[in-house]
Amino acid sequence: MDAALARTRLDTEVQSLRQLVSEWPDLEHVRVDGSAVLVGMVGRRRRKFLLQISCGPDYPMEPPSYKFLAPDTEADVGVECWPEHDSTAFKTAENPPWMCVAGTLECRQHHPEQRFDPHVHSICQTVAHISRRLK
Repeated sequence: MDAALARTRLDTEVQSLRQLVSEWPDLEHVRVDGSAVLVGMVGRRRRKFLLQISCGPDYPMEPPSYKFLAPDTEADVGVECWPEHDSTAFKTAENPPWMCVAGTLECRQHHPEQRFDPHVHSICQTVAHISRRLK
């Protein structure tokens, strides 16, 4: 896909995410860092999460990669910054941990039989689904 079209698509997704932040109290902020998007989230017992969404060169024909970073340092410290309560969606017993959530690159890699549609599995839709799983 053309890089300019991919960037336009990402910018549109970020605008949608920012709108979602204004409507959902469990989403705190959205920040763009190059081809990555960082989303501050709140889970059970008001625990803070930082979701990193990284768009690869084949975005939006292939889904972005999703993982949790340490909310205070933005470092990838492994499972300690991942939720512990939902082993169906959050595969923290595996190395590296990954999300079994439609719309993530990791889910597509583990389940290649599942079709990815960027209109159905938009970044905004995927973030909303992950946010619900944090509760």
